[in-house]
Amino acid sequence: MKILIAEDDHHSGALYQKIFREDEVVIAKDGETFLSLHNDSFDYLIVDIRMPVKNGFEVILELERMNNQIPIIVVTAIWGSEVKRRLGDKCLVIEKPISKKYFINQIKAL
Repeated sequence: MKILIAEDDHHSGALYQKIFREDEVVIAKDGETFLSLHNDSFDYLIVDIRMPVKNGFEVILELERMNNQIPIIVVTAIWGSEVKRRLGDKCLVIEKPISKKYFINQIKAL
């Protein structure tokens, strides 16, 4: 698998590297960099909501404009009505902290 991740937190980035140690992982530290790296070669896109430059909501909106067909997984510490209202069913949302087993099972189910 090839996975593009938007994550500004070093510890979360290290966790993704560990979870996907057998896969190709590219981590962008902000939403703008993530969008510049995005292309059709990725199997999954993982996006945090709270990021510098462009937040996760802005990234997902831009991906929609680009007619993105790659599955998007949002992993966030914020959850509630705003996240549901703004994202709806556009992507899988997983609340932090994440369990490795749960996370992998959710991705496999996509």
